[in-house]
Amino acid sequence: MSANISRAIHLAGATLGGDRHVCGFFDGPDDEHRVTLPFVKEGLERKELAFHIVDPADRDSYARRFEQDGIRVAELERSGRFELRTWPDTYLRGGRFDPDAMLALVEEVVKRSAPRFPLVRFVTHMHFPNAEQKTWKEWVAYETRLNQVLAKYPDPVLCAYETRQYNGAVVLDVQRAHSAVIIGGSLQSNPSFKPSEGSPGGRERAAATAGPAKRREAIEARKEKRSLDLRERALAIVSHDLRNPLSAILMGAFALRQEAGLSVEGVGIASRIVASAKRMDRIIGDLIELTNVREIELTQAPADGHELCARIVEELRAGLLDRGIQLHFEGNGNGRWDADRLERVVSNLVANALQYGREGTPVTIDSRGDEEQWTLSVHNLGEPIPPEVLPRLFEPFRRGRRGKRSDSGRHHLGIGLFIAREVVVAHGGSIEVTSTLAEGTRFVVRLPFVVRLPKK
Repeated sequence: MSANISRAIHLAGATLGGDRHVCGFFDGPDDEHRVTLPFVKEGLERKELAFHIVDPADRDSYARRFEQDGIRVAELERSGRFELRTWPDTYLRGGRFDPDAMLALVEEVVKRSAPRFPLVRFVTHMHFPNAEQKTWKEWVAYETRLNQVLAKYPDPVLCAYETRQYNGAVVLDVQRAHSAVIIGGSLQSNPSFKPSEGSPGGRERAAATAGPAKRREAIEARKEKRSLDLRERALAIVSHDLRNPLSAILMGAFALRQEAGLSVEGVGIASRIVASAKRMDRIIGDLIELTNVREIELTQAPADGHELCARIVEELRAGLLDRGIQLHFEGNGNGRWDADRLERVVSNLVANALQYGREGTPVTIDSRGDEEQWTLSVHNLGEPIPPEVLPRLFEPFRRGRRGKRSDSGRHHLGIGLFIAREVVVAHGGSIEVTSTLAEGTRFVVRLPFVVRLPKK
């Protein structure tokens, strides 16, 4: 069991901690599928059991979405690797919600699957918008009791909700029963959740607050490290501390936006708070990544570099109607990489090009593959990077040129290029930059299709 806990589980752009009971709020089935697909694929690639619970009316369309993305649900069901259940044989017994039977079912699934599967990944849906208040109170109480059951096992459970089905009060009640929340496609820690002492998260938090003498010894041991290392560690601590109040702001604004009777102006204000909080969360993510990037542990899986670039460009184009992004593909883009971290590289390079590129000129992205490697080129025209800056461009907290805030709305701290380089190097690749007034600035990333990790 301990080996399974230590293996990283990725969901919605983040890594799950010891508490693995997550609720996700989605705009609809397509939004949920987009966010959860990598989580489901990762589990199947690791030979884990997929256990999903859906509305019987949605069963066929739910399975069809996975089939379209190459997950053969019917075939996996026959082999016992995917169990797609519906409400009548899980939540509802005799037409009524039965929390005791449901808790017993979760524990039974985990125990019987243990000899064959390293983990079970649960994805469960609960959309009863017309249920009476008593049923919702029972459901929230069930979610809280589920934490006590899950504390004994490392298996992750994602409870999926459609935002349009619920008001703000229900959203807040559901959030309080989960250690982490997915809002806007991003995984957030939940500051209002209080784990029991026996849960993994409870043990982690107790350890974090214990032993003042040991903390002092650790601080003394670090005194001889370079000043940059100390600054990075301080940033990591501040960033983690900021995550909790920021998550509370984001969840509160999200719940407020769902309230019935809220004026159009009020919805607009709440939406702007959500957008601003998400932007702040990305900045905090950069700071945390700065400290984690020193000891990168790659999670390799089949990935398509062309598709990855297209996804990043689509997201950026949505907020950059007045800027041009040209995307070109050539050759084979299929490799085995850590796709989440590679997305960070592409996003950072393109955002950097948009920030410093001359207005009215496009940013050009070339994704090319040959027999040996995949090459990414990101090019923009504009003021060149000074020659004296180029040798130290990939060091943290250094910015090549004085620029305005990016049109993408992303703030830059001078660490994006450092993170990009560290991720590329961890993949056994290289990153180079050339910059002249006549030719513009071009970043070129080269990655082998398969990363050869050193033996431990």
